[in-house]
Amino acid sequence: MKECLFKKLLYIFLIWLLFFQESCTTLKPEAIGPVRIETPLGLCHAGQTKADREYQLLDDLGCEWLRVDYHWNTIERTQGNFDFQSTDQFTQAALQHNKKILAILCYDAAWMHDDKKKQPYISPEYYDAFTRYVTATVTRYKDQVSAFEIWNEPNLKIRFWGGKDNEFFDLFKRTVNAIKSIDSTIIVTTPGICRGSDKYLQKMFEAGAMEHVDVISFHPYAITLPGYLKQIEQMQETAQSFGFEGEYWISEMGYPTGGLYPTRVSEDKLPAKTVKTLVYGLVKSIRLITWYHLFDEEKRKKSDSEDFFGLVIRDKEYTYKKGAYAFRAIARNISHSYLMNPEVKCNISGLQYYNFRQDNGNCLLVLWSENGHRKLNLSVPSGECLQWDISGPDIKTLSGSSMCIEIGKEPVVLTFSNKEKLHENIIIKDIK
Repeated sequence: MKECLFKKLLYIFLIWLLFFQESCTTLKPEAIGPVRIETPLGLCHAGQTKADREYQLLDDLGCEWLRVDYHWNTIERTQGNFDFQSTDQFTQAALQHNKKILAILCYDAAWMHDDKKKQPYISPEYYDAFTRYVTATVTRYKDQVSAFEIWNEPNLKIRFWGGKDNEFFDLFKRTVNAIKSIDSTIIVTTPGICRGSDKYLQKMFEAGAMEHVDVISFHPYAITLPGYLKQIEQMQETAQSFGFEGEYWISEMGYPTGGLYPTRVSEDKLPAKTVKTLVYGLVKSIRLITWYHLFDEEKRKKSDSEDFFGLVIRDKEYTYKKGAYAFRAIARNISHSYLMNPEVKCNISGLQYYNFRQDNGNCLLVLWSENGHRKLNLSVPSGECLQWDISGPDIKTLSGSSMCIEIGKEPVVLTFSNKEKLHENIIIKDIK
């Protein structure tokens, strides 16, 4: 009964977002760049089978980061007894497969409560117990985990934090101090703030909770791409108004292909939305995006959007949903690059273009038109490029001094080499 009530309340909250005013922010590609990009993409709830088969899947998708709970209730099932067997196995498998880990330090332990049932709350009398778990966990994994995220979506009170804001801020400050006392160089992020709430972030700054924090982590789920961009801009503007000089990470972002959430999209429209979401985030200097999430189960409840966020179906074949190909096309070609739009010569109104040049000279060029379908002539220095299908596995070769490209609102993803002719521009012309 309680679970049913929670889901109804959650659906009402999400439907309310339909009426939330979203800006009409647009980007001007000619005015962007350079932007440095390192290893920017990962997946939530990934690597947990610890099996080579799953890691082969992650490699194919281009996933470099794994965001996973290092749950208090798993590590300290009985008070005072720490058991790291499960997290050890996950951590070792991830590192063996060259993945970076964003570990979430989170939630309660069942033994805290008289009824032994988990609750989205830690009362002040257990703050010291929480920091003991944090200290033990961070001490064990500080040289293996790349960053620690403290809690998840505490501003989504109907699910992840049942107390007052100032109670969470107190717990958060204690936790940050405990981690930094172990090693001041450990990367610590804010909790993943639900829907990029700049008001909640402002409260954290005003409460003095942001001292020693390296990264602002947030979840800008939105119905529209302008709404997504608006959340990013508001978070950055709020942080900068307080003098924050750290990084911005999106530790959750994705779209369900079913259920009742108003952010859902059809599977046919998921590839375009995925590409644009990733590109727009990186263009706005988001240093890491961990997509929510890897797997859908074979059996899914039609009304529950949480069952439809995955890129892959967890069946015998690990069947790719269409969005998986879009994620792969970007993730496999964007690491260790600069966004170098000044290298593109284009004066076509409504054309969105983003050119990422990797340190090895390879380039990723993403194009789409906001003004409907059109044909373009494209010239690249190498005279040859690969076009990645963002809805399927095909990759085709294009060649010539001027290549004809058909383009519309669905992005075209191209890769090519630019190792020896860095002084030559990419030229895009309209075909009249």
